[in-house]
Amino acid sequence: FAPTFAILLLTWQEHHSFFRRYGAHDGVTIWLNGLLLFVVLFYVYPLKFLMTMLIGPRGMLVGGRPEGVSDAQVPGLMVMYAVGFIALFVILAALHWRALVCLRHEREPGVDLDALRVHLGACLVYVSIGVLSLLIVRLLPPRVGLPASGFAYGLIGPAHYLYYRV
Repeated sequence: FAPTFAILLLTWQEHHSFFRRYGAHDGVTIWLNGLLLFVVLFYVYPLKFLMTMLIGPRGMLVGGRPEGVSDAQVPGLMVMYAVGFIALFVILAALHWRALVCLRHEREPGVDLDALRVHLGACLVYVSIGVLSLLIVRLLPPRVGLPASGFAYGLIGPAHYLYYRV
């Protein structure tokens, strides 16, 4: 449960920071926010199975195999995780894009459009990591692709470091 909660906390932090920084509340933003909520609610269910499969009491990282998860289902779980991860950050990027469009027309004091563009790009870094993981799990043989697709998420930190350096 804790790793699943940590992932949801990351999403919530991005969401919270967005609305604190920009306070957007137009119709498109409300619909995007609703879509984000829908994806989060949908995403929790497969995420629970993935985390149980990986680090549960009989999870793969402790040398076991949890009951109810067959070898044939593992690639599907990794694909669902990647698609959910991509969807979350595409929506967050869309929220930032929408704020940028709105703020170009009506400037608000204290809002830095350059910082907004940087945050938009940071969301796209997450998207690129999710796409990389999805490509790995779909294109490589399962023996290599499954673990590599999971380890691709370990590139989030270095990718953000490089993004902010550039």
